[in-house]
Amino acid sequence: MKHRKYKDYHKIIDGVEYKQCKDCLEWFIMNNDNFGIDNKNKDKYNVRCKKCNYEYNDILYLKDKERRIAKAVDWWENNKERHRENHRRYERTPKFKKWMRKNQIEMKDYRSQYRKDHPEQMRKYSQQHRNHDITESEWRKELKVFNYQCAYCGMSEEESLNVYGEVLHKDHGNHEGYNDLRNAIPACKSCNSKKHQYNMEEWYRQEEFYNEERLQFIYWWLIEGYKDCIEDKPPYRIIRKQNEGLNTYHWELWTIDEYRNIIECVLTKNKKKEIISDIEAGKVNIHILQETAK
Repeated sequence: MKHRKYKDYHKIIDGVEYKQCKDCLEWFIMNNDNFGIDNKNKDKYNVRCKKCNYEYNDILYLKDKERRIAKAVDWWENNKERHRENHRRYERTPKFKKWMRKNQIEMKDYRSQYRKDHPEQMRKYSQQHRNHDITESEWRKELKVFNYQCAYCGMSEEESLNVYGEVLHKDHGNHEGYNDLRNAIPACKSCNSKKHQYNMEEWYRQEEFYNEERLQFIYWWLIEGYKDCIEDKPPYRIIRKQNEGLNTYHWELWTIDEYRNIIECVLTKNKKKEIISDIEAGKVNIHILQETAK
């Protein structure tokens, strides 16, 4: 097989050129649907059909898995901005948008299944991402101010439900900024994912749906608008947590920093009112909680 001549693995049937796969020895029409591109070969196609080539690459990957992963991680660590810029550029291409529309349901099912199959990874991911300290009433007031629309692209909450099956998200205007209403911007699922950790204005100006009027309204909200909607909150957080492996819950008292990020769990009770009672009775010193957060 190594020294085959061109005519040994090519033939013409009814005016159509066929090529034989090197591994499975099956004959396929020689085109992009059946063979990958390989400019090193005379016919510019891979010696293996696409199915066999996938299997061949999987074998090579498994033989050298650890080195390849280490190399990829090392490259990513040294080229984070380049990787993000390449990813953002690809997301704006018609090819990507067409693929996402075509595979929307499959991608949603894949993400749902991934969360079920990788609980530990999802737990670590959630710990690295901040939970907004925003009450339901605060959020409804903000949505009313933004006319129940994505602040970036203008998609309504009703459209968001129809397209993504989700309501509008709470996006951090400044990824490292406040964790409450002062830094929350309503965003559809697509805008929330695309913006990620990027600078809000830099990212927004590069999008095809950029709108200067919307940008100025976002800045007005972050500087002045939130003041009529934000509520006074205590210098701590009480959070409900599910008991591991059970359908029951407990409550935890957490310290917070100046941006209202949770810092450390200092008390655990079965009921929320038990924690509140301890605070009111002076059993938990709020000043100590504040000092711990600093």
